[in-house]
Amino acid sequence: MVMSVVLLLAACQKQEGAIVRPGPAAATPTTVIRESQQVTAPLPAPRASCTNAPVGWSRREDRQPGVRDVPMHSPGIGQVGGYLDSFTAVCGQTMSVHLSSYGGDTSVRLRALRIGDYQGLGSRLVWQSRVLTARRQAEAVPTGRDRVITERWPVATTIAVNAVWPPGMYLIEIAPLGGGQSSFISLAVRTSGVRPPYIVVASDLTWLAYNNYGGHSEYWTKRMYDAALQARDAGTNFGSLGANQIYWQGRIERDRSGRETALTVYRVAKLDRQARADPSTTTVQWRNPLLLRDPAAFVGVGMSAVGVSGAYVVNTAPAWGLALCRHEPHAAIPPAGCDPEQGDADHATSRS
Repeated sequence: MVMSVVLLLAACQKQEGAIVRPGPAAATPTTVIRESQQVTAPLPAPRASCTNAPVGWSRREDRQPGVRDVPMHSPGIGQVGGYLDSFTAVCGQTMSVHLSSYGGDTSVRLRALRIGDYQGLGSRLVWQSRVLTARRQAEAVPTGRDRVITERWPVATTIAVNAVWPPGMYLIEIAPLGGGQSSFISLAVRTSGVRPPYIVVASDLTWLAYNNYGGHSEYWTKRMYDAALQARDAGTNFGSLGANQIYWQGRIERDRSGRETALTVYRVAKLDRQARADPSTTTVQWRNPLLLRDPAAFVGVGMSAVGVSGAYVVNTAPAWGLALCRHEPHAAIPPAGCDPEQGDADHATSRS
């Protein structure tokens, strides 16, 4: 099984005289064709074979007991690393799990934690595996002219995402028995059942790019961007909850069944040979002259540096927004932000 969480970021040319091992290209022409289609044209994707969101499921889920097992900050990779064969799942889908130990044979247990409030505890234990033995696997090396790194670790076990897995964001914990640092794999379980009143755009493409979770929504595909703008123009309300959003264009690679298997981002236009058939799919920054689709026109702010904080300046805002925070047009909102409970600026921050 091909590793689905390693991404080629071909920002650098290969060194002169470097050995190039045979291997596949990072991108396929099919992906460019799919991204060029209208958003109303469906893409191949796994179909749900069960229902995980019956009527009233959300209220019942809120009453479930929680556990305080999700770290507040991304802990990095622990004693055993791993990946799934896809970073999203539908009800009825079986996921393959691939593990590698970094310190010899290690006994571990997998635990599926659904993220939520759960009486302030932060997560709920939905599933756990039997005890597994993780062994060290060989690390892949760059291959082909695009220097693709593709891990092919064996399947350690499978996870059946069935009707007892409510839709939402999950972390699959790889927990060593007897203590030691856990690793976590992010997984989005899609809704199958009642139509939700709102939708959350997870940052899974960014997590895929950096092999880490908890990041901002930096990588978007053309179809994602097109769909968001069409929804906005049709009257859909949007809330932007992170910094550095919609920064790079990416293209999602899929297998024959439609599962997402990789994200391709070259960052340098001349390296993205497949996009020559349709320059609008070139994997560069959205504000690049090739695309001219600066995300600031959509989310209201732009990204220019990392680790910078400062005040927001209100240029335009609906009356309810100004009343909520007791601000006037063109007023500066300090980095502390706006607390609607007190009508004062003392909470949120504008930080990238």
